[in-house]
Amino acid sequence: MVSIAAGNNPFAGGAQQRNLPPPAVGGADLSANTRVSAPVGGVNPGQILSARNNEGSNIGVPYTRLCPLNNEVPLGKRSFDGSRKEMHTETQSLRATTLAFILGKRSKLPAIRADPVDGDRSQLHMMHTLMPGMPGTERFQALCSLEYLQLYFEQVCAKLQINLNEPLSTVLDKPGHVLGCPNGMPTLEDTDTLLNVRDFATEANVTQPGSEMGKSPERLQGIYARDVGPFLRGKGIAQAMLQTTTSATTMVSDGNGKDWAPCLRSRNSGDEMAFAGLLKKMTDIGLLDWTPDGIVLSKGAEDPSDKLSDEYFNARDGQLFNIRVQGPAVGTTWTGDSSMETLPMDKVFVVIVADVWFDLAGEDQKVVDAFKDGTPPPLGIGEEKQKTAAQAYEELRQNKILKLSVDSNAKELEFLELAFEAFKGKAQNTVLTNFRIELTTSSQIVNYSHMRHSAASKTVPGKRSRMGLHLTQSFGEYIVGGWSIGNVMDTSASRATMPNAGSSIGVRTAPNSAALNINVSIGYWDGDRFWRTFMNKEGTVKPRYESSQGGPQLPMNVAMPKEEVEAASIEFKGGVNKRAKRDERQAAAAAVAGGPRADGAGAFDDGAPSLASGDINASAAGAPARAAAIAAARAAGSSSGRR
Repeated sequence: MVSIAAGNNPFAGGAQQRNLPPPAVGGADLSANTRVSAPVGGVNPGQILSARNNEGSNIGVPYTRLCPLNNEVPLGKRSFDGSRKEMHTETQSLRATTLAFILGKRSKLPAIRADPVDGDRSQLHMMHTLMPGMPGTERFQALCSLEYLQLYFEQVCAKLQINLNEPLSTVLDKPGHVLGCPNGMPTLEDTDTLLNVRDFATEANVTQPGSEMGKSPERLQGIYARDVGPFLRGKGIAQAMLQTTTSATTMVSDGNGKDWAPCLRSRNSGDEMAFAGLLKKMTDIGLLDWTPDGIVLSKGAEDPSDKLSDEYFNARDGQLFNIRVQGPAVGTTWTGDSSMETLPMDKVFVVIVADVWFDLAGEDQKVVDAFKDGTPPPLGIGEEKQKTAAQAYEELRQNKILKLSVDSNAKELEFLELAFEAFKGKAQNTVLTNFRIELTTSSQIVNYSHMRHSAASKTVPGKRSRMGLHLTQSFGEYIVGGWSIGNVMDTSASRATMPNAGSSIGVRTAPNSAALNINVSIGYWDGDRFWRTFMNKEGTVKPRYESSQGGPQLPMNVAMPKEEVEAASIEFKGGVNKRAKRDERQAAAAAVAGGPRADGAGAFDDGAPSLASGDINASAAGAPARAAAIAAARAAGSSSGRR
């Protein structure tokens, strides 16, 4: 302690050092002190001082979930031959590194969970005969694995339906909450459906005519459910936030007694309204009751020394799961599929896929409605075993895939002509059904979301065309929405060898086959956000080692005003039309030369089509004619290429 006498000097007990103007600043720099006797000994650094642990965003957020051993009737899955049925419980496949889903009260459906008292499927109402309720954070919660959720969708949610022709006014209770604005609320009309919505972002009751938004040309709005790609997406295409008043900073009066407050609104407000209605429908019918909770870190063991005792405690007191709801966690859910291989900063997703029937009518509608109601079809002539409604629906699907698949350039062009009419607002009975859960990654979407046809004019099999989702003239498989689970931070988050040197199995050669380190951050994405973020439109996204051919050219993929879209057609230079016309030209040349090849090859060849094997033994008299036809085909191909 230093005793300082009272006085008027504010610097008593200290020092006042005034800095002089540069470069005549007083004082000197202190010499470095290495704290060693000789320079050869190096520098002895001091301890780093910090105000907190230097963890940053790597801090994970774990959360414990207490779950009953089983609170739901187990779901069964038949073997391929139908000889046995394996039962699967909610947490049977829930283990460390897997994705966990949590049950919440979201739908308007009556209880599917067997609670006879309240008929409520929320987490606070478990089966009272199985587990007593607990207050606070230690109440029982319902978790399930991905495998259980896929069975749940197959047996409970697949038959549900959503009609995209339903008016938005009957879906959204308060549309103003979707597009809130201090200057006014949009007014929905009966003609505003999920498929076709007015461009009310530019209407005078919510936007000042002279503003940035008011000067924007009118656009088509709504859900485009007939795209060649695998996503339900909006018609607005280009997204932007525009000012709805003439001043971005101050209140403006329009001279008619209305004061306009500065406000920004999405240019594609109609698209957002339509997708908000779709999300509401999905929530109401129960598709979002199970949502991703996080990645399992571990499962608590009550008695690690005795497995039977541990199972007894789990049955009596419940299971304790440690879930990473935010932050880094090692996951294995997206590994093992080569089409989903990732690099750091790629995203991993869980998506909801549905069958979209474009213009459902006739016998197809009867089968789809019977699938919804669970009504089996009548027994056919000669049939001994009654089909279920699900079997009849699957038979219809496979028949459409076999006979009406869009698997060539000519069929794709035909599909695009009908799809463009739907894009412009043609009324169609569009129905969503057969909902199911799938996995995907951002790398898979970028690489394999566009339509790809092989050299034999057939769609590339597997997951390398439209991510493995089928497309026919009658219906298509589309991603309607999903959850982003997080970003990949490390694609080799597993040991290269076994820990025991005596049992080494060598270096692991497939980096994506074992585990990923994922920065968990869960959020819902609609199909339009998937399309705008990662969709490879018309296959124009190329890797670094391939030359780019320019951007998309189809009018439904280019941002244009409504008037230009309605006046446009899908005839354009290059792209699908060019390939289809080239196929037609080569097919005609092949017919003159003796018919197409039996194996269908050569459809994309730029040279002359090859002769069929049967033409080898043709008479010598036909050889000059065939040679002339081949030369003509080559000349036509070269002249077309020069143009």
